[in-house]
Amino acid sequence: MKIKGKVVYNNLGTGFWGIIAENGKQYEPANLPKKFQKENESISLKAKESNAFSLFMWGTPIEIISAE
Repeated sequence: MKIKGKVVYNNLGTGFWGIIAENGKQYEPANLPKKFQKENESISLKAKESNAFSLFMWGTPIEIISAE
């Protein structure tokens, strides 16, 4: 899948990075590259849904294939 959106930091629990897509859908990436870990950073990426378990219960878990 292709996703365009903004990177957000969520202070739930220990905290984690998420992505809010242009359509409002929330994603929780397992492998967000360090260079994109900035609040409100624009991001365009290719990803696949992940079956990974998340403690945060926020958004759809994804694995990033490529990002720019």
